[in-house]
Amino acid sequence: MRFFSFLLVGFMAVGCNVIEETTIVHAAGSSLPTTAASSLSSQSSMNSITSLSSSPSSSAGSAVPLAWVTVSNGSSAAVTAPNAKYVCVLPRMDGSIWLACRESLSRVVLMKYDGNLWEKIWDGPDGLYTDLAATADGKIWLAFRDISTPGQGRLTLACYAEGNVSVEDGLSPGPVSLVKISAAGNDLFVVCKDEFNGSNRAIVKRRGADGTWYDLGQPLPGIEPYYLSLASDATTPWVALASEFSSRGYLCTYSGSGWQTYASDFATTGVDSSLRLRVHYGEPSVGFIDTSDNAGYVKAWRGSAWVTIGGGSATGGVRQMDYALDPSGRPWLVCKGPLSNGEYPLFVRTLDAGAAWGSYGADPILPVTANYPSIAMDSRGLPCIAFADYSLGEAVRVMQLR
Repeated sequence: MRFFSFLLVGFMAVGCNVIEETTIVHAAGSSLPTTAASSLSSQSSMNSITSLSSSPSSSAGSAVPLAWVTVSNGSSAAVTAPNAKYVCVLPRMDGSIWLACRESLSRVVLMKYDGNLWEKIWDGPDGLYTDLAATADGKIWLAFRDISTPGQGRLTLACYAEGNVSVEDGLSPGPVSLVKISAAGNDLFVVCKDEFNGSNRAIVKRRGADGTWYDLGQPLPGIEPYYLSLASDATTPWVALASEFSSRGYLCTYSGSGWQTYASDFATTGVDSSLRLRVHYGEPSVGFIDTSDNAGYVKAWRGSAWVTIGGGSATGGVRQMDYALDPSGRPWLVCKGPLSNGEYPLFVRTLDAGAAWGSYGADPILPVTANYPSIAMDSRGLPCIAFADYSLGEAVRVMQLR
């Protein structure tokens, strides 16, 4: 394992404080709230996925319609260079927005929007499967597969703290894929598919606050993962796994005695790469595309069974999807597709007041192909989305509700 440190003596200012208003506004009748009104189970609304009751609020607190706007790069909507892949967005409570992706098919980049400027914080080596997390001490962590050395593909982490980026590489003996990272306090958890010597099993590692790495083993030693997702609740890591061969979905959690299969069969007919696990007040839920009908679903584990949120699929014809929960437990999906006028446009789904899936704003919110969509909640508890915009040469566009 090697450690590198780079002093950031300056930054690349890639735009001033410009929020570019789009022509896409809140559609009539689609006003959705920020406060949970009713629970979809007998649990309290703060402990389960919820529906909606009132209109979204502006930062001033008044109930006004909100529109999707582009957090732009000066006069351009493009935040990165073209040909971006593996897009991941991470808003912070200070109002900043962090972004990671593979840029120009040649390097991993870490970007930051501080409310005034987009900065390129770090140009890294070429890599795949970028993912972001923030620890309680304010450090930003970027995990990825480093492919800069042919035949290696090892797990690598970059950390931004107080103007410096340090890199920990060689964290796996050989190539990995499907990298995901999550933070619990100042600890980090990383899950990936270990491809060393053809093992092809999911492995989990923990990085303690003192920098010590621990191997937590394999969540399901007998199953080769097709797709993976990771979440953490307090100090406990959770892993969702889709089997390579059986088309089944599994949920595992870790205790002092090792990994346990917490629940199985959130899917039985196949899951695609958009698998996303979230844990809200101890309740795990998964968002995924079922390959049997190419529809997006969210399912929550309610004690003894999987409950399909919204009563069914959120939408059909989905090619890619990401899933997040706002502070009240309301689910949000950002999706690519279905095909319309030769494009796979971007649209957003959430629960309406009747606990059914509905659109937010125009549908789609952008009529152009959107690849690698990513969603996370910003400091206001509202969704922030990022994606590779085909109309921008697949440079990344970032959007918020304003």
